[in-house]
Amino acid sequence: MKYFPENLKRIRKDNKMTQQTLAELLGRQKSTVSNYETGHTPPSYDMLQNIAEIFNVSIDDLTNPPSTLNENSIDENNRIEMPLTSSKNGVKENRYIAVPIEFMGNGNFFVMALEDNSLSASNLNEGDLVLFNCACDIKNGDLVAVKLADDTKLVRYIYFQDKTVTLVASEKTAPLVFPVSEVTVLGKVKKALVTIDN
Repeated sequence: MKYFPENLKRIRKDNKMTQQTLAELLGRQKSTVSNYETGHTPPSYDMLQNIAEIFNVSIDDLTNPPSTLNENSIDENNRIEMPLTSSKNGVKENRYIAVPIEFMGNGNFFVMALEDNSLSASNLNEGDLVLFNCACDIKNGDLVAVKLADDTKLVRYIYFQDKTVTLVASEKTAPLVFPVSEVTVLGKVKKALVTIDN
């Protein structure tokens, strides 16, 4: 449970949820959630399951360290070569990244390298790699890769409202608002690979 406090805090903030709201959903006091996030008190297995269900994540997502990708250590029979997509305009990577099969699921996937630190509040930084699933239902609050009308690619939290799309990086940066027709969703985050260790 070493990584649980940090993961819980990150996932809760990613979902724009307060400690008080999570506590109410769990039928507990706010101090219980605070103790979980500081590591003072570990949750029971049943509570861990409840938290996973609330955030629609796996227990592994709550308890495991962030995934790192070391291409040289992946067994050749347990890897898939994924295209590396650049978020920079006009840049073609022409490069492939070996990704362990267990990171995958159903759908079409691609990997994008982040070009800035706008998602650092979500523990995603410049140079980190993110695995995207192209064939996912997109809901408000999902972290997605999008392409704008000028071919700019961004990785942002997405919110739909009437005829507009709002893209949010963090609470500290102003959201970007576009007409729906100017935003194409390329894929939803499947897993943050965080870094490549050579």
